[in-house]
Amino acid sequence: MAQPGDSVFILLDGLPVETVIDEKGVQRFHQNDIVRHLVDTNVVDLNKLYIEVLTQKLDELDYIEFYMGLGYSVSGFYECFGPGSSWEDNGKRPLEIINPLWMDPETVH
Repeated sequence: MAQPGDSVFILLDGLPVETVIDEKGVQRFHQNDIVRHLVDTNVVDLNKLYIEVLTQKLDELDYIEFYMGLGYSVSGFYECFGPGSSWEDNGKRPLEIINPLWMDPETVH
């Protein structure tokens, strides 16, 4: 069972990505403080940003990396970009996450 501060590698569409367990036991992507600040201070509107990506004015991969930089939880990220998400509903290929913690029956996510 993972503990706060532990690093856990997941596979995101086959690529290894390091995540961290926060002080509350939530598995998160590493936060980029500048990205987080821009969103928290309303400099960046996430809804407008999403529309820019859907209309192909911004790159999808950059958008995905932006969300990771927010320090999103891995489960929340999967809800945004995985099967059954609005990402898929808008014609985008859902992302696949292979997470060793999700294979542990004692893990809550």
